Amino acid sequence: MRTFSVRGVRDVRRRLEAHPVTRAALMNEDQRREFMRTWSGAVVATHPNELWQMDMTRCDTLVWGYARATDTEPSAFRLRIHDCIDHYTGAIPALVFSREESRRPTTRLLILGLFPKPGGWNIYGKPKRIYHDNGSSYIAEATQRGLATLGIETSTSPAWVSHTRGKIENFHKLFHAWERTLPGYAGEDASQRNDWELARLIQNTRTWWEKGCPREADPGRGNRLLLEEEYKQEALNWLQNDYHARILPGGCTRAELFLREVPPETQIQYNLRDLLEIFAESEERTVTGNGEIRWKNQRYTLPDGTLMLYQNRTVVVSEYEHPMTGEPIVNLYIQQPNGTLLELGQAFPAPENALSPEARSQRRANKTAIKDLFAQAEKFRHQYLNPSWRQDAVLAKGSAVPAEPIALELRGPKAELKRETPAQAAAKAAESQAELIEKLRQSDNPVSRALANLGMGTSAPDPFGFGEE
Repeated sequence: MRTFSVRGVRDVRRRLEAHPVTRAALMNEDQRREFMRTWSGAVVATHPNELWQMDMTRCDTLVWGYARATDTEPSAFRLRIHDCIDHYTGAIPALVFSREESRRPTTRLLILGLFPKPGGWNIYGKPKRIYHDNGSSYIAEATQRGLATLGIETSTSPAWVSHTRGKIENFHKLFHAWERTLPGYAGEDASQRNDWELARLIQNTRTWWEKGCPREADPGRGNRLLLEEEYKQEALNWLQNDYHARILPGGCTRAELFLREVPPETQIQYNLRDLLEIFAESEERTVTGNGEIRWKNQRYTLPDGTLMLYQNRTVVVSEYEHPMTGEPIVNLYIQQPNGTLLELGQAFPAPENALSPEARSQRRANKTAIKDLFAQAEKFRHQYLNPSWRQDAVLAKGSAVPAEPIALELRGPKAELKRETPAQAAAKAAESQAELIEKLRQSDNPVSRALANLGMGTSAPDPFGFGEE
């Protein structure tokens, strides 16, 4: 029996892989799937802001700070970088960092790319199309709805395919190469990591942090980890002063090429609040009887109590992230008959303890809102629901001509109660008796003339059928 060394086995495999048939026979399932994938040509853009590529990757450098918003103790952790790249120039319109892969950093990334930025970072505009992978944050309903509202087309690359996004992948390669120069570099995997060096940096950083981070006790660069804000600032400096400033084969930098050839009609001036609402996460909720809605396992209400006016009504709940603080902002809207949304106001978490001062204040606000509502309803009823006012006057709300009361002619029998004084009733009765005697006197019937002569026109019975008179 012949034995082979490890080197001998590798040599045999290399010789077998030289022939296409034996090479295919030695492939595993993933290698076969990648080998069978074919493509031809390349993605082409003719001017800036025609096509952006969007992606996310994990940073290779440890930073010091609070890894989660709920943490009470700082620690060493790795951020994630979200970025867009202009396919024509290679310039970066937007770049943000986050602790998690979610839709919120993607929204901040898109809004940042649509706005001009300070410090000479003038790479911005509205792209015609954005190319991204099938990540959940990119194909989310709110993201796709916001892009469609702005008229931006989207294209999704197949799963596990990165070569069609070569521009953004090349930028990530350059970014990771720059990270190798930073203290706390952890590498893509454990094989590139110096655990002893990282432990030393973490211990020095923790000691300095516990002292309050005084300048005189700073271990210095190379002896501690970068704080989160320091890392972000250095990344921005590298982007502006190195990546965007590199000379391309044409003799100009990426930033210069973008500013020289960008179409002016793509650099639209947007309103920040409008963009935040466009990309906001929104759903419908029903207002409860105590003027609250439930959103993400938490009860929300309006501090002024006006949400009580929409009990059992459906409202639209919209949530977006504050661009400065990162805190979620929840707004409520009511849908109008014409399809537009009327903003009710910003909602805040409802008080939990019924005996707390906040709960008492909320109950007073709810009662005040209900009282004002019924006062307005009574005024409306008095002004518009009075049947004695003309219809044209009711519809002419706010007219300078006052409405005039009129008597409406109603169909059907009409009963009328007449109020008269005794003198008026006696005079009318005498007048009626004189008229009846005169009619009897002019009659051809001798009996009627005889009754008229006797003065019995009002008291005598009517045997001759004069009732219709």
